[in-house]
Amino acid sequence: MEIAKTNRWGITSLPIKTRLFMAFIITISSLVVLWSLGLYEGGPTYFWDHSNTSSSLQGAPGEAVYFNYTIETEGGRIVHHAEFRDIRCEWSWDVIPSKISVNPGERRTLSLKIEIPRDAVVGESISIYFEIYTWDTLHGIDFGGYGRDSTTLTLTVIEERGTNEDISDWERGEEHWECRTDIPDVVYFVISLYLILFIQALVLFLIPAYLKHKKRNEDESDKP
Repeated sequence: MEIAKTNRWGITSLPIKTRLFMAFIITISSLVVLWSLGLYEGGPTYFWDHSNTSSSLQGAPGEAVYFNYTIETEGGRIVHHAEFRDIRCEWSWDVIPSKISVNPGERRTLSLKIEIPRDAVVGESISIYFEIYTWDTLHGIDFGGYGRDSTTLTLTVIEERGTNEDISDWERGEEHWECRTDIPDVVYFVISLYLILFIQALVLFLIPAYLKHKKRNEDESDKP
């Protein structure tokens, strides 16, 4: 049976199996503690997505009508992205901006602008189809989780201008939902695991080996 010995520096030279077992226990315990403290939580990130729920919009000739898609995030480290795709509209349209990236604690809006022609006939209606794509990234890494929501709007030309003034932001009648994203932060996990193992290798193996080698050299130099 191998017995632990203590040298004159007060460093205990434990058997290799004992040190490996200690490293295993310390590693697991450290990871559990860091996990309980929330270090590895890329989320939870909460999203409050707002969009106009009305499928029927109105506007006068020469007027611009907006469909706004607003995202607000809170907590976590996940960045939420969104953009309009596959837009089908016979009138002129534009997306402002082309897509958005919403960092934790931010609120941003993606707008689809539809311009009603000045020569549009009152009572005329068109259909507008588009898809909203959303995805998440963590530390710049796209880990999937794509979402897609398709919407079809009916835009009707009316005679009087200003009908949309009170709801130009489309905040009235908005849809509101909450989404929780529980995604572990693999990057933080790998970094912390590396540091834990490195510190243990230094304390349990490298320093004792250095002290043992130093002691051997001193003992040899003390010999006549």
